[in-house]
Amino acid sequence: MKKIFILLNLLSLPLGYSLPILNENIATDQHLTAYPDHLDKNIYYLVPKSLEIALDDSGKPLFSYREYFKRNKKRALVQAVMNAAFLDKEIASMKKDILSKNKNAKFHAITFLNSSIKETGALKDLVNEAYCNRQASVVGAEQVCSFIFNKRGVKIFRKTMKDYLSITFEFNYLLQGVLRKPDGGFDLVENRYGVVGKIGGDPLTQFPELFRDSAGELIEF
Repeated sequence: MKKIFILLNLLSLPLGYSLPILNENIATDQHLTAYPDHLDKNIYYLVPKSLEIALDDSGKPLFSYREYFKRNKKRALVQAVMNAAFLDKEIASMKKDILSKNKNAKFHAITFLNSSIKETGALKDLVNEAYCNRQASVVGAEQVCSFIFNKRGVKIFRKTMKDYLSITFEFNYLLQGVLRKPDGGFDLVENRYGVVGKIGGDPLTQFPELFRDSAGELIEF
């Protein structure tokens, strides 16, 4: 998880609306973190650290993989609905920990200004296009993403599926919040919050019907 703070004002701000204090992470879990509110000491914002493929009510991944050829080069269109990768028990555990210190604690999801995929590292070499942009919503809410794998991406993704592995990518949320200053005042900031996304492995391997080659046939891994 990476954070980049963009300072909007170097003076203390008389902020009249609630915002998370982004330099005061008060509790962490493998998949979850929390920030306190700068006006109300009883409000905490819960934020996921990773995203995974969402499931429908029957437990089937909201996902599709279709290979095709473009100018005699193999490609694959991958579409997936992503959501926060934490369980109710993890949320309950964090709430219990915070409530043990503040019995009046209340919990909210954190909103973002926009979101996007950071096309760097391995993902940049595997895809021709990646789209997962969205304007103002709640961090961790379901979000539709699409990727066009190039020839190498198709080869690598097939191998990761065969080996029950996953391809990971960095997903960025733009948050607005404050930084607490040593004198007790606040600076208004915009924060790029990096979250790890994952495509592959279980439960995708349990649903071969989600994968089709360029002839429309099922792909067996």
